Amino acid sequence: MSKRYAIVANGVVTNVVLWDGSPHWAPPNGSSANLLPDDSIVGSGYTFDGTNYVEPVPVALVLSPAQKVQALIGAGLTINSTSTPAINGLYAIDKSAQFDIGSVTSYVTVNNAFPGHMAAYPWRDLNGQFHTFPSVALFKLWATAIADYVAQLTLYAAGATGATLPSPVVTIP
Repeated sequence: MSKRYAIVANGVVTNVVLWDGSPHWAPPNGSSANLLPDDSIVGSGYTFDGTNYVEPVPVALVLSPAQKVQALIGAGLTINSTSTPAINGLYAIDKSAQFDIGSVTSYVTVNNAFPGHMAAYPWRDLNGQFHTFPSVALFKLWATAIADYVAQLTLYAAGATGATLPSPVVTIP
């Protein structure tokens, strides 16, 4: 009957095999085959000190600049206003949000008024709460902060010289 053996080379488990102990097979040169208990969870990558097996420490996931930027875009941007705390919030900045912000900003720039000639303009934050912008000027500052943040993220993802990750919290007047 076959039993589970850890194949160990230089103190590291390189494989776990079923073996009946017969001389028809032997571990590779420089390796040893150590019988494992039936309930053992030892696998490749474990270390062995001659008595105990130690689980490998997981390697930290290393994100590429583009992956970091995607995560930051998905997390949104916190904007705080020193003059109008009512608009303080965490706002979506994904492609859809950027399109919507750009559309309203274009309207505001051309007409110097909010769409529908509203006196104030409501905008929903990432948590679903509405914040009302009391002026076109404040809306433009808010939209500019988002555009600047996304531009910095884009440059970082592209590997532009000197580009660094910006803070996900911005303060505007």
